Amino acid sequence: MATNKLKPKFCDNAPPGNHFDGEGMYLMVTPAGKKYWRMQCRVNGKRKLLAFGPYPKVSLAQAREERRKVQALVRDGIDPVEQARQQKADRIAADRELVREAGNTFEQIARRLHASKEGKTTEDTRNRMLRQFEIHVFPEIGHKSLPEIEGKELMALFRGVADKTNHGRRMTYMARQLCQWSAEVYDYRHVEDINFTLNPCRVIIKHLPAHDTKHMARIRFHDLGKFINALDSVYMRYKR
Repeated sequence: MATNKLKPKFCDNAPPGNHFDGEGMYLMVTPAGKKYWRMQCRVNGKRKLLAFGPYPKVSLAQAREERRKVQALVRDGIDPVEQARQQKADRIAADRELVREAGNTFEQIARRLHASKEGKTTEDTRNRMLRQFEIHVFPEIGHKSLPEIEGKELMALFRGVADKTNHGRRMTYMARQLCQWSAEVYDYRHVEDINFTLNPCRVIIKHLPAHDTKHMARIRFHDLGKFINALDSVYMRYKR
């Protein structure tokens, strides 16, 4: 099978379609003119499709070098897709460890916020914030850095809390409270680092379910006299 069939000039002006360079690698051109490198290969009898990136950001020569690396892995029985996935997971784990060591995970910043509130609010309020974070938020995103947390992830978290029930009522108030507290975490990080300006919670709270406050029953004005007379009656019976 012939290889290295493509030329840089052709790649620059290639029409829509798949244009093969050989050994499974080809330049995919979309109807909109976007160009991407792809490669098909088989590992242990299973067909794999790999992506090397867009052209011309990834040049023809660079794509061929990636093909060479993939072929070397396949010869050794290594799945290049699984290896790439593992390498990405390792990078994320390493990045998170650096964030943890720097003290910049969501949980670490939230705990510093909790400490900073000492003497500025009641202990019950301060500790309630931390406890609710420990129950609902830290298990989901506590290990992540703030830039790593996506807005849709926060929205799903808070809506998930809102959909829970407590004594038969939806926890919409707690969901909004958690969002407000989380906004304080982002603001506190800005206090620590003026260059940090991200705070998706300020927008998210506008799209959370509204809290339906259930007020206690009240006495209408024209029934007030009857109510007072009834109280007097009970009081007089009690005195006897």
